[in-house]
Amino acid sequence: MATQAPRRARKKSQPSSTNIVTASPRSLIEILWMALIPLVLLILAAASSPVSQLGLSPVYGSIPASIYHQRLVVTTFLLAVAAQAFYRYHMLALVSAGFWCLPVLALVSPILQILLTKRSASLGPSLGPLLTELCTYFPLLFFSVLSAIVGLCAALRIGNYGHRTRTTLASVVSYTLFVISQMISRNFIEENIGKSLIVTRFGLQYVIAASYTSLLRSRLSLLVCLLLLYPLSQNNHLPLKYTTATVNQTLHGQGYSLVARRESLTGYISVLESLDQGFRVMRCDHSLLGGEWIDRHGSARSKLGEPVYSCFVMLEAVRLVECNSCENLFKSDREKQALVIGLGIGTSPSALIAHGIATTIVEIDPVVHQYASRYFHLPQNHISVIRDAVSYVKELQGAAKDRGKYDYIIHDVFTGGAEPIELFTKEFLEGLSYLLNAEGVIAINYGGDLLLESASLVVHTVLSVFPKCRLFREEPAPVGKILEKDFTNMIMFCRKSKAAFGFRKPVQADFLGSQARKDVLVPEYEIQAGYFEIAGGPDLRPAVLRRGDTARLVGLQQQNALNHWHIMRTVIPGVVWENW
Repeated sequence: MATQAPRRARKKSQPSSTNIVTASPRSLIEILWMALIPLVLLILAAASSPVSQLGLSPVYGSIPASIYHQRLVVTTFLLAVAAQAFYRYHMLALVSAGFWCLPVLALVSPILQILLTKRSASLGPSLGPLLTELCTYFPLLFFSVLSAIVGLCAALRIGNYGHRTRTTLASVVSYTLFVISQMISRNFIEENIGKSLIVTRFGLQYVIAASYTSLLRSRLSLLVCLLLLYPLSQNNHLPLKYTTATVNQTLHGQGYSLVARRESLTGYISVLESLDQGFRVMRCDHSLLGGEWIDRHGSARSKLGEPVYSCFVMLEAVRLVECNSCENLFKSDREKQALVIGLGIGTSPSALIAHGIATTIVEIDPVVHQYASRYFHLPQNHISVIRDAVSYVKELQGAAKDRGKYDYIIHDVFTGGAEPIELFTKEFLEGLSYLLNAEGVIAINYGGDLLLESASLVVHTVLSVFPKCRLFREEPAPVGKILEKDFTNMIMFCRKSKAAFGFRKPVQADFLGSQARKDVLVPEYEIQAGYFEIAGGPDLRPAVLRRGDTARLVGLQQQNALNHWHIMRTVIPGVVWENW
């Protein structure tokens, strides 16, 4: 005879995120379930890595923002492994705290990033990115990795593994998955950034924060949702109409106005106008791609546009090169062809087109080309190639019909405070030499500190391909003092022949009605060849930059980018850089 009321059978539940630490799996399904949350945490942490860098690049530049990043990622992993080993008897409390705070950390990071980047002028390009990520990304990474390793260790309890073995396996799996996910995330962002509101810098941060909250089902979810209201309403970096209006309220106080902005694969692209000085520039992250003078109605002062920066005008001097054996002198401009690598606002290619030269422009960033056409009057009668210059030139090398096709080549690439290394390798320059005809001229713009080894390395690489070059700087060299830095634009005019060459005297038609071209079209401040001689004398064979062997230039490029950051802060106020 039954003496108790019947009871309902309790349903078996999957291990929750908070009891993963102590749970022991009894089947393959439970192992997979217990491993799922740790693996997703690692994927989210890996996706946050490039997103964190993107949030810093408009204020510091992509290179300064990345200097310490990867080293700190490795350090954070080691700290998480050490914490798991030393605090194994307190893991439940530590991981539970991590589960509670991860959604909040993911959400608060964009807010802290905004607040800290407002202090970029005092922090500088070295300390600023480091301090910002120590307060935002790396706490998120630490708790994500720690929770993942503990969760994977719990999933491995089904075997006869000791604690040390489980920790080692979990750590190796975690780091491998992180690196792969980081690479996939970076490639995805590069291919899709700016295509929708979600795939923007802060759109991605909000998606990551929402994913953490949904995955961990934290009781702080309500607080997270409330905190979302602040960045959504106050975050001026979101590319919306009302946020753009708010940005302009701040910029007008500095005498500037934001005309247009978009996120793209080379960085944050925007068009700015100086209301006081009357010029318009195109910005890419923390560098300027060029500018022109405008009238008070926002129109160019001349039909072609009056350039602000002389280096882009100097590149047009490829048309003025002459020598005793040059047959090009007998060809009219309309019979010639030019290849331009790197567009900027289009100062040099616009001039070539205006002279009637058939011009092909290779630009990797579609937004740069779009803005150059819309806001800087780039003529439409040219061939535009929107793709990576390295692959394009390599493709042309395989076509015999393109050998010696171009009379002029202009090589003008600059982004993130330094030149793309691959576009200065011996192999790439040999490709350009293949495309240049026997009497042709190439002009190469190099922006950097001429006292650094990187400048010497680039010059020697160029001279290894083109036997005769003349080098000019944008402005006179400082005299009368010992220099610690010499940051400037250097234009290298080169030919495939060893014959000496000069520049003809320009006529009125060469100036295209531009006062700037009258002033600076003819290169003036020449750098003597001995300036870049390496220690040991001219008989010592100098090193050149080869494809696949560019590590030597990376560290030097970082110093160039840091120097460039300080220069940009003297050109445009820091408040303008910070309010992007």
